[in-house]
Amino acid sequence: MFKFFTRLAVAHPLAVLVFWSLAFLALLTPALNVQNVLKGGGFDAEKQEYFKASQEIASLFGGFQSELVIVFDIPEGAGNEVFGKVEEAVSPLRRESDVARVMTYGSSFDPRFVSADRRHTLAIVGFHLSEFVLQQRLPELREKIHAKGLKWGMTGAAAFNEALTEYSRRDAVRGELFAIPLVLLVLLWLFRSFPAALLPIAMAAVSIVTTLGLTWFLGKAADLSLFVLNVASLLGIGLAIDYSLLIVSRYREEYALARGAGKEGGEAADLAIHYTLDTAGRAVFFSALTVLVGLSAMTLFGFMFMTSIGVGGMLVVALSLVTSLTLLPACLKLLGPALERWRLPGRPADRDAENSPGLWARLTMFVLRRPLATLVVILGLLLYLGSPALHMRLGTSNAEILPVSSAPRKTYDLVERQFDLTPKSGDLQILVEPLGGATDDPTNLASMHAFAADLLRREAVSNLLSPVNLGGPMELDRLQGLFALRKAMPGAIDPMLSAGLDSLLRTNAALFRVRTKYAVGQKDGEALVQDLRDHPPAGLRIKVTGEIPRLMDFSRGLYARFPLAAAWIIGFTLLLMLPMFRSVWLPLKSVLATILSLVATFGIVVWVFQDAHFQDLLGFTSPTYTEAVLPAVLFSVLFGLSMDYEVFLLARIREAWKETGDNDRAVVLGVARTTGLITGAALCMILVACGFALAHILPVKVIGVGIAVAVAVDATIVRGLLVPSVMKLLGEWNWWIPAWLERILPDWKGH
Repeated sequence: MFKFFTRLAVAHPLAVLVFWSLAFLALLTPALNVQNVLKGGGFDAEKQEYFKASQEIASLFGGFQSELVIVFDIPEGAGNEVFGKVEEAVSPLRRESDVARVMTYGSSFDPRFVSADRRHTLAIVGFHLSEFVLQQRLPELREKIHAKGLKWGMTGAAAFNEALTEYSRRDAVRGELFAIPLVLLVLLWLFRSFPAALLPIAMAAVSIVTTLGLTWFLGKAADLSLFVLNVASLLGIGLAIDYSLLIVSRYREEYALARGAGKEGGEAADLAIHYTLDTAGRAVFFSALTVLVGLSAMTLFGFMFMTSIGVGGMLVVALSLVTSLTLLPACLKLLGPALERWRLPGRPADRDAENSPGLWARLTMFVLRRPLATLVVILGLLLYLGSPALHMRLGTSNAEILPVSSAPRKTYDLVERQFDLTPKSGDLQILVEPLGGATDDPTNLASMHAFAADLLRREAVSNLLSPVNLGGPMELDRLQGLFALRKAMPGAIDPMLSAGLDSLLRTNAALFRVRTKYAVGQKDGEALVQDLRDHPPAGLRIKVTGEIPRLMDFSRGLYARFPLAAAWIIGFTLLLMLPMFRSVWLPLKSVLATILSLVATFGIVVWVFQDAHFQDLLGFTSPTYTEAVLPAVLFSVLFGLSMDYEVFLLARIREAWKETGDNDRAVVLGVARTTGLITGAALCMILVACGFALAHILPVKVIGVGIAVAVAVDATIVRGLLVPSVMKLLGEWNWWIPAWLERILPDWKGH
C-alpha cells in the first residue's frame, strides 16, 4: 500500500495536485453553506419512556410539532390598546397554513399572558412544522411581524437552534483565526522554512473544505448535528497539521541522509519520499486508524448527535490521512529543493537532537535510572488529577447552552423570571391512563383523586394542575358528583372550568402537570421521577416526561451502551497496534497509559467546568454539572487522539531497537529523535484546541479544553515519564510476541 502512494507521488505528482485542486474548488461552495443543512437537537431516543409520553401527550392534548414564544414589551403608561397592537402584529401569522394556533392575552384573556411586572406580554405560536423546517423559515416569519413601535423578542427551540448554528459557525471561524497564525509560527520555529511551514496549513485547509463540502451532501440525505462544524474544524486543523508535520519532518531527515549518501536532486527526493512513507507514513496510517476507531464508536450510541459527530469526525480524519499520503508527498516532489527556500536563521528544532540531547532526552535518561519511583509518582499524580471525576454530576443544558447575551437566551430568561405560563425546566408532565374503563368513571376518578393528593403531599411538589383539582381542592364525593353532572348536563358547569377540563381530560387519558422545586440534574428531582415510575398509583398506568426524565432516560440510554463502545475502541486499538509493533505488551501498555491520561483529563474538566474554576479566564458560567453527553464524546474523541503521540514515539523507539538491539538505548534514541516533532505537534494541537476553548457554546468550549489537556498530558507526563519508566521495567519483554501470533499477523512492518 505504501509503495503505491510512493509511486503515485513520484511518478504523477502534478496529476495528484490537479485532482485535489479540482476537488477543493468543486466542494468550496457546499462547504461555505454547510450550516444550512445541519440541525440542532439529536438527543431523543424513540424507545425511551419520556419520548413516548411526549408524543402521546402531543397527540392527545393538541400539542404542536414546534412552537415559538414571542415577548412584546409594554411601553410605560400604555393601556389595554397595547394588546390590540399585539393582535395586529401577530395577525399575519394566523393566516399562515402551517400555523396551528396563535395564543395571546387578547385571544384568551388569560392573565398569565401578562408578566408579573406588567411590562411584557406573550404570544405563543404553534406550528405544524418540524423544528428544523421552522428554523429555516424564521427569517421569513420575522418579516411578517409588524409591531408598530413595540419592541419584541423571540425564543423557542427553533430560535435556539438558529442561534446555535450561527454561533457554531462563528466559533469555528474564530477558532481557526486564532489558531492558524500561532500554528504557523510554531511550524516556522520547527522548520525555519516558509514552504515547509505552509505545507501543513495547506493540507489542513484542503481537508476541512473537502470534509465540509461532502458533509453538505450527507446533510441533504440524513440528519447531522450542527456541532459537526466545530468538530470538523478542530480535528481537521489539528490532525492534518500533526500528520503533515510528521511526514515533512521525516522527509527532510531522509532527504538529508540521501544527499549525504551521494544522491542528488530528483533521485534524493524520490528515495526520501519512499523511506518517509514507509516509516512516517506508516505511523500516520496507524495513528489515523486509532482515531477512526474511537470516532466510529460514537455511531454505537443510537443518538443522532453522537452519530453525526462520529461520521463527521471520521470523514475529516480519513481525508486528513489521504491528503497526507497523496497530496503532501506530491507537493514535496514538485517543490524539490524549493522546500528549503526563504529560510529563517537558526537550525530546525529537531536537527541533531540525537547527538545533542535536549531536555526530553536528558529527562529520559534520568527516568531510566529510577523507573519504579518515577512510575509510582506518575500514577499517583494522574489519579490525583482525575479525582474530581469521582463527584461528576451529569446534567443537560437547555437555554444555558447559549451565551446570556444572545437574543433567544435573553428572551427565554425573561419568560422564566416574569411568566408562570410556560413550563419550567423542573416541571413534569404525567400521562395518566386507567387500567380499565373511562377516566371519568367514579372508580378511576377516585384513583386519580388519591394520586393527586399523594403528589401534593410531597415536599418536592410545589403545584399541580390536573382534572381532579382544577377548581381547587375538592372532596372525592363532590368531585364525582361534578363529573356526573358534566356527563349528564354538559352546559350546567362553569364554562371556564369546562374548558380547563377539556384541555386536561380525554376518554382514556388524563394529563397531570406537576411543578417541582427542583432543576434539571438535581438528584432529588431524579429520585422523585424514579419513585413515581417505580410505584404507580393503584388502578392507573402513568408515563412521566419533562426535562428531568429526559435527562435520566438519555443518560441511561447513552451509558447503557458505553461499555460496548469502550470495548469496541480498546479491542480494535489493540488489534491495530499488534501488527505495527509486533509486541504483546506495548499495545497493552499504550492502552493503559491512554486510559490513565483520560482519567486525568476527565478530572481536570470536572474541576474546571463543574466546580467553576477559571470562569472569568475562559469566559463561561458554570452550570454546576457536567453535560451528560460530554464524557462519552470526550472518551471517543480523545482515546484516538491520545494514542497519536504514543504511536509516533513507539514507532521511532521500535526503529531504534531494530538498529541497536538495546532496549534502553532504543528508548533514549526514540525520545531524542522525536523531541522536536512531538513537542511541535502537541503545541500545534493545543493551540488549535485553545482556539475552540474560546467558543461561545459551552460543550464546544469543554471539548476544546479537554483536547488541550489530554494532549498536554500525553506529550509531557506520558511521553517523558510514564513510557520510559514502564519500558525500562519491562526490558526485553517490551518486544515479546508468541511465535504462533507472529506467524499469523499481517506483515505491516516497516523497512
